[in-house]
Amino acid sequence: MLGIKKKIKLTDDERRIILYALNDFRTESLKEGKYVDIINEAMCKVKPKMKVEKDILGVTINSLVNIKEKVEAGNYDTSIIKDLILKLYEIYKTTK
Repeated sequence: MLGIKKKIKLTDDERRIILYALNDFRTESLKEGKYVDIINEAMCKVKPKMKVEKDILGVTINSLVNIKEKVEAGNYDTSIIKDLILKLYEIYKTTK
């Protein structure tokens, strides 16, 4: 995929949350018979320091929003997930 890549630095907790969210999103997509290659690619790129393109950021943000809704339904604190979504969205907005 072509495009401008943005650099992101993630903590261990942020990476854990992202991988959990992407895996859950992948599982749901497979159950619905949807295409999951972009999710697989996103999962492979999650590292402490990584360069990502807009499409990878988009699927990552989408998976985090989905997991946030599930966590909120269980009446748990979602502040860490919300902060991560905002962090990634700010990067997403500046990516062409």
